[in-house]
Amino acid sequence: LAAFKAVPHTFVVAGAGSVGVEQAFELRDHFPGSPVTVYQRNPKYILKASTPNVGPLIMKRLKDEGIELVMGEALLWESPEIVEARGSYLTSKGRSVPLVDSEGRKLHVTWATGYRANNQPFKEGSCGDALDSEG
Repeated sequence: LAAFKAVPHTFVVAGAGSVGVEQAFELRDHFPGSPVTVYQRNPKYILKASTPNVGPLIMKRLKDEGIELVMGEALLWESPEIVEARGSYLTSKGRSVPLVDSEGRKLHVTWATGYRANNQPFKEGSCGDALDSEG
């Protein structure tokens, strides 16, 4: 860990659910001088499944800790060969996230994305009235 800390880094966490938020805080604690950015696909929700009103408190705490939160934009997963050849990841809005930033810091990505269940058969059947727009 000491050798890893000796080299400058920048961190991106893909996903702002409970795992992604915890990972962002851990990275900030272990690498206090390194930038940490969290990408959240959903433009409104962070920790959507948590207790109501917790999301805004967590968003404030992320900001207070110097962790950047990018809402409504996802980091796109691609094969390592494609990312290496291009020299960057891409976001859902077409932005480039370089593997090495302008200050020479190497990018490290943590994937903490969830999944979305395919509830379409239930929506079309007798359970449709019981499901909200999120499924």
